[in-house]
Amino acid sequence: GDPDEALAVFTRVLAASFRLGARGKGGAALNRIARVHRARGEDERAHAVLIRALDLFRGAGDLRGVAATLDDLAQIVRLRGDLDGAMGAASEALQIRQGHGDARGEAVSLMTIAGIEHSRGNLEAAMRAAETALETRQRVGDRAGIAQTLNTLGAIAFERGEVERAETAWREALQAARETADRRTQTFILNNLGESLSELGRHEEARIFLLEARAHAHEAGDKRMIAEVERNLGLIALRRGEDEADAMLARALELAQDYGAREAIANAQRAIGTLRSRTLFDASGAVDRRAEEAYLQAIDGFRDIGMEKDAARALADLGQHLLERGDVDGARDRLREARS
Repeated sequence: GDPDEALAVFTRVLAASFRLGARGKGGAALNRIARVHRARGEDERAHAVLIRALDLFRGAGDLRGVAATLDDLAQIVRLRGDLDGAMGAASEALQIRQGHGDARGEAVSLMTIAGIEHSRGNLEAAMRAAETALETRQRVGDRAGIAQTLNTLGAIAFERGEVERAETAWREALQAARETADRRTQTFILNNLGESLSELGRHEEARIFLLEARAHAHEAGDKRMIAEVERNLGLIALRRGEDEADAMLARALELAQDYGAREAIANAQRAIGTLRSRTLFDASGAVDRRAEEAYLQAIDGFRDIGMEKDAARALADLGQHLLERGDVDGARDRLREARS
């Protein structure tokens, strides 16, 4: 949970690798430096560092390092909206790993592909890739990987409307993560369970999961998850009509902005749009445009990182708000855009 110290240590490793002419070690250090940048939401810096790492691994003939770096690059390129480029990198990584009998690595590449297909909206393809990864991880006894894959399968199932299947997958994932004492994965799973149960109206159950997730996130100092959990707790307060919802969602946005990840900021802006959409007119009777402004910021944020599916959802929210406000033409335009 100390990214500054991690960055300093890996930078020293990088310098030592250059002095020794150890390209593979240098590539490994650069990979970890890139992960620090990604954790801070600095995707452009992470991308540049990974390109350097890839050059070093290729120069050293370290194909395992090449594959690992290609997977990391695919994750960043996916968030930048270049899904074809992301799929190309992930597919090359998978091919390398299959050619070298690297079963654990193969499962990692399959999960990268599942994430890309999920972003494309190809839920069937995403499910197939994740299920294949799960079979591989079960075969090699990768318990931590099993929990992570079940978490992804739960998210895909929930999006497909398979609520019972999603909840079963998440609960199995949570049990597996607890058995390996993997607090970080537990935090992701607990947050997913809380978010989904809240959407289903099961607010008290959701709050229990989210409070546990918040405790883990604070213990690890994980700024990204702290912001996400606070947003979901704020949404529960909003759905229950609690007075503190406004302050909680404002805090969630502040945390997301402090962390700097554009996805977290866009999610928080969408939540604030939902909050403000309950007020159609101000005290003077004029149209209150604060909800519209928040939704537009969320839509721009999602589009900037290639998350068109989430942009479409925020567009649909905005269209519904405009309809309730009496702006039928504006609502129609936004809803058509969302459908497209």
